[in-house]
Amino acid sequence: MILTNKVVSLFSLLLMIASLSYAGEVKDGIYSIRFRAYDYERHNICIKDQAYSIKLGLDTIINWADTKWQISFSKELNKSKSDSENFKLKVTCLSDNVNQVSVSLEWQQYNWDAKNFVLMPGAVYNGNKFLARKIPYSPRILLPQDAGLDAPIVISDVPRLNLEEGFSRIQERSGGMSFPCIAFLDTLNNRSRFLIAEQGNELGDYGFEIEENRSRAVAYLRVSSPLVRELHRYSIGNTHTPSYDKGHVFKKGESIQIKAQLYTLPASNIKSFYQNYFNIHQQVLKTAQPVRLDLPLSKAYSLIEKKYNQFNWNANQQFYGIDSHTGNKKWKPGWVGGQITAYALTFGADTTRNRIIKENNWFFPAGISPSGFFYERCEDGIKWISGDPSKFHTKNWHLIRSSSDALYYTFKQLELLKKDKSIPQNDFNKWVKGAKTVSDAFVRNWKRYGQWGQFVDSENGVIVVGGSASAAITPAALVYASSWFADTVYLNVAKQSARYYYQEFIKKGITTGGPGDALQSPDSESCFGLIESFMTLYDCTKEKEWITYAEETVNQFSTWVMPYSFQFPKGTLMHQLGVSTVGTVWANVQNKHAAPGICTASGLALLKLYQVTKKEEYLLLLKLITQSALQYVSHPDKPIAKQPFGFVDERISTTDWYEGIGEIEGLSTWAEVAILLMGAELPSVFIDQNRLYVFDHVEAELQTTAGKGVLEIRNPTNYEAKVKISIGQLKSNEILPYQTIELKPKEKIRYQLHKKGWLIKMN
Repeated sequence: MILTNKVVSLFSLLLMIASLSYAGEVKDGIYSIRFRAYDYERHNICIKDQAYSIKLGLDTIINWADTKWQISFSKELNKSKSDSENFKLKVTCLSDNVNQVSVSLEWQQYNWDAKNFVLMPGAVYNGNKFLARKIPYSPRILLPQDAGLDAPIVISDVPRLNLEEGFSRIQERSGGMSFPCIAFLDTLNNRSRFLIAEQGNELGDYGFEIEENRSRAVAYLRVSSPLVRELHRYSIGNTHTPSYDKGHVFKKGESIQIKAQLYTLPASNIKSFYQNYFNIHQQVLKTAQPVRLDLPLSKAYSLIEKKYNQFNWNANQQFYGIDSHTGNKKWKPGWVGGQITAYALTFGADTTRNRIIKENNWFFPAGISPSGFFYERCEDGIKWISGDPSKFHTKNWHLIRSSSDALYYTFKQLELLKKDKSIPQNDFNKWVKGAKTVSDAFVRNWKRYGQWGQFVDSENGVIVVGGSASAAITPAALVYASSWFADTVYLNVAKQSARYYYQEFIKKGITTGGPGDALQSPDSESCFGLIESFMTLYDCTKEKEWITYAEETVNQFSTWVMPYSFQFPKGTLMHQLGVSTVGTVWANVQNKHAAPGICTASGLALLKLYQVTKKEEYLLLLKLITQSALQYVSHPDKPIAKQPFGFVDERISTTDWYEGIGEIEGLSTWAEVAILLMGAELPSVFIDQNRLYVFDHVEAELQTTAGKGVLEIRNPTNYEAKVKISIGQLKSNEILPYQTIELKPKEKIRYQLHKKGWLIKMN
């Protein structure tokens, strides 16, 4: 017995010593290199697959597929970030040519739990382990068990880990995420891990992969080169589109490298997990190259305003159509036009403003359905309907997000117009009455159901598809209602519903139901809607609870924002334009593209959050979102495809989900509205406590001369710029006070900062 124990002890010691010679081998996992070969003619079926442990700092020779390979693997602690390790894998082929091969740097995570929260930013949330339905675009719930008040989360046919038993794997390309990263939260061990890599190497984009074994006791996280998705790839709403990826033909003496980084950080819950991600995201944002400044925000606004008056205005029915491809005959109250656009255009020229007044008279009260909510749309300017005419079972279905958007922006528009004496009082009262009708419908349904669901019947208000955070911006709208109608019932419901959304969605790490065309696939739109609601509640109540919720939600929202500039293939439109993707925003996991701006908001809530917390990270996020969006406006200096000036396509494709990487269809989209909102609500330059932040395509510098602050503004573009300078604190539910400075192209002007917060032009 004693001898046996000695043998066991010696064996254990040898194992421990051996383990120390392998790179990355720790208590719960090990790094490996995985070789795979594919048969392209059989749709990339894998015909050879083998993993090998990697030795640290030593060149290792292995034999695979009758070929010798030299493996070099190194790692080092990141000196500036002690919680991360940098890895470099170099693979050299030492024998004759080998066909259709892909090589992976693999982390084998032991002690895996199928309940671990898996994140691939912009693409996968909680492993996308939800009920999934394969329904052609634009999908709506079909099965009775997926509908009703207590409906489960049902997503489109998107890449996902298996909710049930069976094969469980996701294969993505680096451009198929907002950031090349696989992360997970392990609550059993109170930690989070983030495997991060660059976009790719000389063989193109990396492949990113996570796989769970049969027992779900081990997970494999991989970064692969070249990218090869076996059998299938994803296209819109379809995970079974044939894969056309190709393995590499390795020649004798040829080498490739894969570089990656692994963070291991403490995390006991979703809140700390997303805080860790936000911190990493900020590190990357701070090193991002600035975008090319070529279009002032004021010029972008005027181009889009002109476009709306030229292409969208329906002179017969007196309204702005939702896009420029329907003969100006279609209109929707929200998601993503209608009253949102109306509010943004209210800041425009007198002609535009007068047209908005006419549109309001056309909309109220005709656009309100018997349920008290708005109708889903108007056809031909006279036919108010709900539901998708191409899907007969959705008759009278109304996306509740649409009424939420419309109500919120109606109140914001009323705030702007209430002092306009040119508006007949009877007309204005009619708009206010309409806003009250819809506010009451929201209160009524909340008291009836304790939620607002995703779709309601526009005839009777019954929730037909429950759950989701579709109505995320409604709490903000009801704060306005409470003020307008001097009734705390609206404010109480706003608070109750905001807490419900926090508990049911933010605390669980997902937001769903914002888009009406993606079932309840996780999305950024409902996420930012909640930021708006939390900040509006804080503006009204000054209760710190809402700041806490807003900060947690911003952390989650950051996963949808690209922190790096994707390198588009040479020859593609986006490559030719020289645009940066830093600050672009992904909409949802089904429609896999980045977009110019937030759908659909200016981002002002981020500035409000900064003013309370003084955390500059929020201003950096806002700056990059705003400056990035302006790159995608078609204008005389940079016509985009065959788009008329003022058009903005929503799609910035960094993956092959639809029209091709780096290409667009040239559509007129909601992104125009997002930029209008930026021009309406955001300052060009914001000064706070002798610190300066620029959101526009201008340059600014704050200097101190003889003890006095001096502001230098430069316009590097070829257009005149109306630069809004804001100095001071934002008041509740208002836009920042500002002064406007007009600069000619290439002009530079200096101003002295007055102690009361105004500017005095210097000679």
